[in-house]
Amino acid sequence: MFRRLFLLLSVLPLAAASAAVRFPSPQGKLEVAFEARPERSYPNHNARTLPKGARAQVYSVAFYFPRTGTAALLTYFTDIQLDPAAPFPTPHQDLFKRITWSPSENFAILPREAWPDQKGRPVHRQIVSLSKVPPWEMIDFKLDDAPLIWRNEWTVLGHLTDGCRVVVALFDGRTGKISTIQGDEGPVGYRIGRRNENEIWLEPTPNSCSTSSTGAAAAIGECIVIDLRFERRRIVPCAR
Repeated sequence: MFRRLFLLLSVLPLAAASAAVRFPSPQGKLEVAFEARPERSYPNHNARTLPKGARAQVYSVAFYFPRTGTAALLTYFTDIQLDPAAPFPTPHQDLFKRITWSPSENFAILPREAWPDQKGRPVHRQIVSLSKVPPWEMIDFKLDDAPLIWRNEWTVLGHLTDGCRVVVALFDGRTGKISTIQGDEGPVGYRIGRRNENEIWLEPTPNSCSTSSTGAAAAIGECIVIDLRFERRRIVPCAR
């Protein structure tokens, strides 16, 4: 629905973008074009008042099938520069390099928009679906920028930060939903540490949300190893 709406409302920007410089995706399955729009910002839930001296440029971002005028998806991105002395606008090539792609290019995660911090209103990146499988087209991507570990072409592991809490979570692109893989347990939280092709190590860290220290010393010495192939986990001593 949103894809059709964006395309219907953006015939002129799409026509202009078709002549804009296109950047090929890492696997060459798509081409991305940025086209400047006249608006200072577009209506979205991330938008907030910019401080005096800040500059903003709205772009339509079109994902094209290679060497065609057919767009797989169109969305929008606001390039924001809060430092009046810094160069602006950001070169299109630099914006393109900040896009995160899934292994099979089923998804693309846009750069984070640099809106000013506002308590209680985090700025999330936007993830767009470039596949016909998921029932969604563009949603907030709430995992932290790093680390991101793609378990397969549809799911990715990372950290989910909520105030003082940090949990290990999984984003499933087929549903667009996030589930907790390992939450904090009293005085101990976990972060992704070492990893190889099949396993990740969740390393304990003090939980800054907790006011209790009971059991923290023992738990800090134990890591959780998750086998990504079979979703099995085991407790092992953390290597020092």
